[in-house]
Amino acid sequence: MKVVKWFLILLLFILAVGATVQNFDVLSKDVSFKLDLPLLPAWRTVPIPMGILFVMAVLFGGFFTGFVSLADIWRLRRKLRESKRRIDHLEQEVLSYRGRAISEAGTDVDREEY
Repeated sequence: MKVVKWFLILLLFILAVGATVQNFDVLSKDVSFKLDLPLLPAWRTVPIPMGILFVMAVLFGGFFTGFVSLADIWRLRRKLRESKRRIDHLEQEVLSYRGRAISEAGTDVDREEY
């Protein structure tokens, strides 16, 4: 399974390098953003190469996905802890019933032998 995972990662890396080489002229163009609201002075960013903007968007998406995943992980861990406590409680309850059943069955068997 590790070999398949590394093969897929290598394939994605090769595709990313190929797309970068083929679209280098587009990725090297500078982009600037502006915000022109009424009653406020106009605001404009410094020119940023499209490639850097693309990398920043990918990193932001990765961090955002990780943050959302952390919330799910914490929720699932809490649910797992609660489930383990419930299982432990139910196992203790079953053991207490088994102890009663064995002692009751033992007395019934003793009565039948005589």
